[in-house]
Amino acid sequence: MHLRNIDLNLLTVFDAIMAEGNMTRAAATIGMTQPAISLAVSRLRALVGDPLFERTGRGVKPTPRALAMAAPVRRALETIANAVEAGVEFDYRSADRTFKLVLSDYGEMLYLPPLMGWLGQHGASITIDTFPVTGLDVTRDLRFGTIDLLVWLEPIEDEEVCVHQLASEGQVCLIRKDHPLADKQMTAEDYAALDHLAIRLPLGYNQSVVAQRIRARGLERRIALEVHSCHEMPPVIATTDLVCTLPTRMAEAMARHYPLKVMAAPLPEMNLPVYMMWHRSMDRDPGHTWLRERLINIAEEDQLKQA
Repeated sequence: MHLRNIDLNLLTVFDAIMAEGNMTRAAATIGMTQPAISLAVSRLRALVGDPLFERTGRGVKPTPRALAMAAPVRRALETIANAVEAGVEFDYRSADRTFKLVLSDYGEMLYLPPLMGWLGQHGASITIDTFPVTGLDVTRDLRFGTIDLLVWLEPIEDEEVCVHQLASEGQVCLIRKDHPLADKQMTAEDYAALDHLAIRLPLGYNQSVVAQRIRARGLERRIALEVHSCHEMPPVIATTDLVCTLPTRMAEAMARHYPLKVMAAPLPEMNLPVYMMWHRSMDRDPGHTWLRERLINIAEEDQLKQA
């Protein structure tokens, strides 16, 4: 196959369908009509000699050939985009761009408010979409551009994923203000004996730092309740004798709005590293670089406030 036979627009269509998993959404994303995108797919199928996509009840499923093509096509498109945009400064005031972020409860609570505040104050035209980590294949979604950035507590070990440590967060305990232990110094044994409220980690992630530390002391804790989001925790903690363990600033923010008390965690070495991750193909993208720098600035300002 000669390179002159390849229409770059066909690869753009292919990349959009891989990212969206749906012809209609892909057409909307790249501003094409449904008939036009169907015609583009037919041309690309004839070019590569493979069906590429099979229809399902929820959209389309890529064939093995499409899966093999996806990452090289994405890298090629990003290489071309970076070459064209090299040296071009990203203008957040006029750029019509949407960034798709997976921030976790931690990032949504601590990074979204200052980020959106900054965008509003500086007249930015940027749109931010956030997604939960549950149900995502984050490495795949970063590769295909379904998401732009992931903020999480574990780094992804993949040569295609860039990792930057944003912060290191201490952890504390959160109990209701009139809890039986509210006026005492909680020991590790007290802590282990309590019923705990914990966050349910998505499948594929290691056990929490809390679980690792408490077992290292030869103790066990009983999880009385698991929830999907940290945002569900405050009303439960405020009306029960349960205890939860959270990053310090999350716990402090919750205690400002609920009758809760923040207590020192009775276990050593409870710091949590917080990582920001993105696909390497976006490393030199001007807009992507700008967004990463904004989040790094927010994290650094927060660290200075805590110092």
